[in-house]
Amino acid sequence: MHVEGEDDSLVKVRPILAIVGDWKKFLGGDATAEEAKQLQQHERTGRPLGNAHFIRQLEQLTGRILRKLKPVPKGAGKVENK
Repeated sequence: MHVEGEDDSLVKVRPILAIVGDWKKFLGGDATAEEAKQLQQHERTGRPLGNAHFIRQLEQLTGRILRKLKPVPKGAGKVENK
């Protein structure tokens, strides 16, 4: 993980560390109240935080749907047993 200086399937740490430097300080520090709220919301949902282009790129890389989808009404798509 980038905080620990280790690469993973989505993150290569060297370019990121060149931009930010000390991730622990960056993540623990000077976020505005709105930025902190957004981060907390995305922590709960597990969805990535970023613009639509960034999310599409992540979806292509991972092969998973990561954007928020429209809610499905209860019972939609259920097959009745007869």
